[in-house]
Parts: sequence; structure tokens; C-alpha cells
Amino acid sequence: MSYSRRLRNVAAVLTIALMVIWGWFLTSKEPVQAQPRPTAAITLDGRQLFEVSEAGQFSADNRAADANMILKQAVRSPETVNVEILESNQLPVIRVNGRHLLTVTSQDTPTGRTKQEQAQIWAQRIAEGIRQGQEERRLSYFWRAILLAILFVLAAFAVHQVLGWIWHYWLRRLVPREASHPDTGAQP
Repeated sequence: MSYSRRLRNVAAVLTIALMVIWGWFLTSKEPVQAQPRPTAAITLDGRQLFEVSEAGQFSADNRAADANMILKQAVRSPETVNVEILESNQLPVIRVNGRHLLTVTSQDTPTGRTKQEQAQIWAQRIAEGIRQGQEERRLSYFWRAILLAILFVLAAFAVHQVLGWIWHYWLRRLVPREASHPDTGAQP
């Protein structure tokens, strides 16, 4: 094979390799997406209810911190909590026991949903979260959880005993004596 022929073959292989690599780079890049809005979670007893975005001069973290503090106080209250939606400056405002919790803005609503609909959804989640948190703080809930824990421990002990009995009386007979030493369990 002549030197020029080898050079052409190497050039062809390199050209094909470069085209494959170039094609891979062109197809593997992700499309440019808009930057997501910064959000912060509204939580109650460690459960995330929803997320809020920044609104005007208030950052998402500040809005969430204020709302989380109000929710924490409300869930500790023994009285029934009143969650309501009022209108202020053509924006729905969620109030808990008369205290301003959140103003729902257009940044908080997903596409295709109105601010009022979003406020209704959030108010429902807040009411359910507070009701559940208050229920979990009752003494009856505490005793029921202890009773369930004791029952599960007893059930696990009973299953352990039954499985041991099955091994000792049924399955052990199926294993040939030569397969394992009865005292040490060593195999030949």
C-alpha cells in the first residue's frame, strides 16, 4: 500500500470521526430555558404545603418565613382556625385567624390558573394542614400512636416466633443430616 493511499485512508477516518463528534455535540446540547423564578416552601410540621415566588420588594424566602411563623402559631392554638380569602388591591389575600398570611400574586400562579383559583387551592391546603397538625398534637393521637407501635412490636415478635417454629419443626427435617452438623451448623 502506498504512502498516499494510507494518508487518504487516515484522512477519511479522521473526517468521519470529526463529523460524528461534531454531530454529537450539536444534538446533545440542551435547549436554552428561561431562568426559573426563585421560590421558597411554605411548610407546616415538616410537610411542604406549596411554594411561593418573590413579589415586588419581598423575596420568596421572606414571604415564606413570615407565613411559616404565622402557621406555626396557628397550629399550636387549641381553637379552630379560620382560613379566609379576602380581596385587597385586586389581589386575593389569605388570612389565618384574622392575620395576613399571604397575598397571591401573578408570579405565584401557574399558567392557565387565576389568582383567585390559586388562593382557593392554597387556602384549602392550609386549612387541611392546620387541622392535621392540631389533630396530631392531641393526647388521643399520641396514645393511639403508642398503642400502634406496641402492637407492631408484638406482631413482629409473633412472626419471629412462628418462623422459628416452622424452621425448627418443618424445614429442618428437609435438610439431610450430612448437609450440616446439628450443633455447629458447619457444612462438610
